[in-house]
Amino acid sequence: MRRETLQVQLPPNLRHQRGMLSWFAVHASIAYLPGAVLPVPTGALSASVRPRLAARAVPAPSMGWVDDQHSFRYEKAEEEVDVSEAAERAKCLAGPSPDLQPLDVLDVMLRAFKRGTNEDIEDLFQFVLPTGQLASDYSSSAGAMSAFRWKIRKEPRWKNIAGRPHAALLHMRAYEVLGSLMTDADVRLYRVRAEPFFPDAPHAESDVIFQFELVKQRASHPAAREALGNRADCWLVNNILPHYSDWAVKDPINNSQCPDTFVMPKRSAED
Repeated sequence: MRRETLQVQLPPNLRHQRGMLSWFAVHASIAYLPGAVLPVPTGALSASVRPRLAARAVPAPSMGWVDDQHSFRYEKAEEEVDVSEAAERAKCLAGPSPDLQPLDVLDVMLRAFKRGTNEDIEDLFQFVLPTGQLASDYSSSAGAMSAFRWKIRKEPRWKNIAGRPHAALLHMRAYEVLGSLMTDADVRLYRVRAEPFFPDAPHAESDVIFQFELVKQRASHPAAREALGNRADCWLVNNILPHYSDWAVKDPINNSQCPDTFVMPKRSAED
């Protein structure tokens, strides 16, 4: 841990006062340190002083105390790592596993779509069935994953979205699994609602609905297991089908929708 240390010595004639004077000397010094957190007790300072000191404080992991020599020491810790996000990335990077249930695979993919980096798209495509419908729709000489990533990341993503609907999942604000359906012992369908986010239209709000189809790669005999490799007995995504009829643009202020075209009115004789 990197430390930034500041020593503040109290005058000898004041060292015996370990109450309010020590507190004020310590925390008044913190107020001038960039990135320090100022824990101001409610009754410690007058109303005119509290706002001025609190205004200088910004959140940062830090701690301060008065040691036995009556001097103040300040330590600033390095920025904490988001352990949960790192664990999510690690699970996606690890790829398919027989230990992952279909809902686990769905959650891994949706979280990767939400983060939306190049690496996330590459990692989530490990969960896409290479011979499935989604891979077939994005088949290319460069590979299905490369074509998929290039197509959904091209900005502005809302443009021609009917031809690349999965762009609506990239960097989405939120998602919700609405329901599931088992059509076969090895097939699961999940209905997912997502809230897209487009950087060039940050205030636009809409809902999109997709159906995720997951298929278990059952290895019924040794030859099949060898052919499937590390995908044997794993759940993979065969298709991500948009339900366009359920897509909707939110209208939070209840305004009527604008017309698709605008026709100038004819000028009257009085004009």
